[in-house]
Amino acid sequence: MKFSTRNIAIIGAGQIGSRHLQALALSEIPISIQVIDENSDALHAAKNLFFNSKSNGKINGITFSNCIDDLNNDLDLVIVATSAINRRIIIEQLLQEKKVKYLILEKVLFQKEEDYYVVESLLNQFQVKAWVNCPRRMWTIYKDLKLALLNSKCIQINIIGSDIGLGCNGIHFLDLFSYMCNNFDFILNGDLLDNKIIPSKREGYKEFTGTLNCFSSNGCMLSITSFKEPGIPLMVQINSDHIQCQILEQEGKAFISCSDNDWKWKEIDFTVPFQSQLTQIVLQQLINTGSCELTTFKESCKLHIPFINILIKHCRTQLNKVVISCPIT
Repeated sequence: MKFSTRNIAIIGAGQIGSRHLQALALSEIPISIQVIDENSDALHAAKNLFFNSKSNGKINGITFSNCIDDLNNDLDLVIVATSAINRRIIIEQLLQEKKVKYLILEKVLFQKEEDYYVVESLLNQFQVKAWVNCPRRMWTIYKDLKLALLNSKCIQINIIGSDIGLGCNGIHFLDLFSYMCNNFDFILNGDLLDNKIIPSKREGYKEFTGTLNCFSSNGCMLSITSFKEPGIPLMVQINSDHIQCQILEQEGKAFISCSDNDWKWKEIDFTVPFQSQLTQIVLQQLINTGSCELTTFKESCKLHIPFINILIKHCRTQLNKVVISCPIT
């Protein structure tokens, strides 16, 4: 199949944005890329990373700029990989000035509940399809487990580890939970979050430790525990009435026990794909089908809004002051 050159833009050339760029070098279809970031140092670093990356030779042009105004007027895909604090403003400017077909948004999406409704309205107004980059749905290990859990009556997922970034990464695990349980209707409980709110590794933001519990309307349960004590590796435990599984993502190992195999444990090796190996797949899916494996914006809002609100409530209680936005990114 012959493809015309597609116009792709990345807004935000930091750590995650540069990995999206690195992945796009592997595109199987002809593309032209524009990278935008206010920080010239970030642009320079992303540029060096790109030109030192493997390529499929399908890049028909790439530019680096500090200004959204420099983008093409017609864009097939825009990836917004900025911090949460200014993402709404950037999306507003982008959609009001440019014609965009598809959007991929990094998370946490926004820090205020009202921003979700404003952006949803804009997407509808300009007829833009948008997805949120929670890529565990694309991992083979979780796709296989989802199939194995199809006939389970109740699924319980436990996430445990030291300093897992409950604030910045919690939405990843909520998304995994909704994916495995086929449900976006749930109640969050933050009563077991630790009282002390700690500084994030990212300057100006906050992080949380302790336990966040989630209960879905179809009887599934999720518990995310971030220990303040160091040294505990991340483990994902997925249990149901006929399967037990322990997943060590950092080691690429899973241990699975099933009722139809007399609950004998089986060790499985798997590979965790980096973001630099995924974005070109999403692009291909969008061009071929008009959709992709990621969570739609509308679905992700159902996860994000309760999540940020429970953390805002916790901040208000512990800081004893008015808090109107969730200080995470």
